[in-house]
Amino acid sequence: MSRNFRITFFSILFISVIFAGSVFLFAHHVFSAQSVSDGGSSVNNPTPTGGTVNFSVPVSISVSGWWTYYFAVCKTNSITANPTEGVPPVCNGGAWCISSQSNFGQSAPCSYSTTSADICSQAWYGFLCTGTYDHESETASNCISLTDYLGINGTEEDSPFFVDDWTTYTVGGYWSNSITFGASRTCSQVLTEQVTLYVCKANDFTGSACGIGGEFCHGSAYDNPTCSYSSSSVCGDDAQTYYAFLRGAGGLITSTTGNFDVFGTHECDPAYSCVFCDVSVAPDPSDAGSSVSTPTSAGDNVIFSAGRDTLFLDGNTHYLAVCKTNSVLGHNSAAPTCGGGSWCISESTANGSDATCSYATVAGDIGSQAWYAFECTNSTPSRCELTGGVGQGSGDTGSPFVVGEADPSPNTPGLRIKNGLLKIQSGILKLKVK
Repeated sequence: MSRNFRITFFSILFISVIFAGSVFLFAHHVFSAQSVSDGGSSVNNPTPTGGTVNFSVPVSISVSGWWTYYFAVCKTNSITANPTEGVPPVCNGGAWCISSQSNFGQSAPCSYSTTSADICSQAWYGFLCTGTYDHESETASNCISLTDYLGINGTEEDSPFFVDDWTTYTVGGYWSNSITFGASRTCSQVLTEQVTLYVCKANDFTGSACGIGGEFCHGSAYDNPTCSYSSSSVCGDDAQTYYAFLRGAGGLITSTTGNFDVFGTHECDPAYSCVFCDVSVAPDPSDAGSSVSTPTSAGDNVIFSAGRDTLFLDGNTHYLAVCKTNSVLGHNSAAPTCGGGSWCISESTANGSDATCSYATVAGDIGSQAWYAFECTNSTPSRCELTGGVGQGSGDTGSPFVVGEADPSPNTPGLRIKNGLLKIQSGILKLKVK
């Protein structure tokens, strides 16, 4: 673009470039060779959404004949000086920011607050524009491109600036003995330097490592770094607080904190005095003995029961869910649901008490019906596990329950066979033969 200042025989005092020095002289406009800056916002050190990009121009910059100036950062390489002295210029393609009117020798920063629409790379162009000037040497307002002369020098303070959001997350924990920490980002542009995720045990990150409190883990990658932690305690680690710090080439990118639980090898074994679980282990879940030898007649109820077993001590109540398949989904502070349908789900039951629920059989259930019993905490987050380890009990009181044909009416005369007993029934005489 045109630099909008005249170079004439009378205005050119000299043109000189001193390569080893720190000053460029273009006509009577004098520039410091320092870089105009966006504060180092780069792909490796992005500005988060809602964060601020701070632009600045060297304090030592000066233009002879100008008394005051504006520092403008435009979205395109096009600007128009305002013909009215002391009025800011206009960026023709929109402005990231324009400073207030400043004296030379004073800083003239300006800043821009990012939004989600700015994700990834955003080009910018820096200009100096006339504020007020000496009318004997200048005849009109002017703008000079700083980006042309000072901004393109290969540093991370050059255009473009970058906007990106990093999010830390966890996978696992609760019902496993390990947990994975990770960090993901919104922008898909490839990083040129690795980032490192540090997961500290205390809020004591030094800037390059976890402090004296130690770390759970750390990991590096060019994109989406992860690291994993496994409990070395026989009882596991309950309600551990972690502090996650993501460090890039330019320093700390983001940080967050949270909590996790992981199991140990004996997390519910009273012999190890483990305190993270309800160690009063309950009997296997039961269907009250509905089996081949003692089937439930179609139309009668199958009664299921289970005590609270191997659950963390969170919440004051729990649920028994008896599912048709080995699938359950816990809901925060609410009853669970079965993935493949349920036989029954109990009411919320006080911890330490057996939860029960019943299912009314129908003719379509005649035969063997598998079931899986889960206990779920009534808490946030909700946690579910198979009762007794496998969730199907054992023996005649375990899965499956068995449904036989419905009994005839007790007042109907005739032969009746139930539970291996032959009954001759009439209105007057009942004879049982074993």
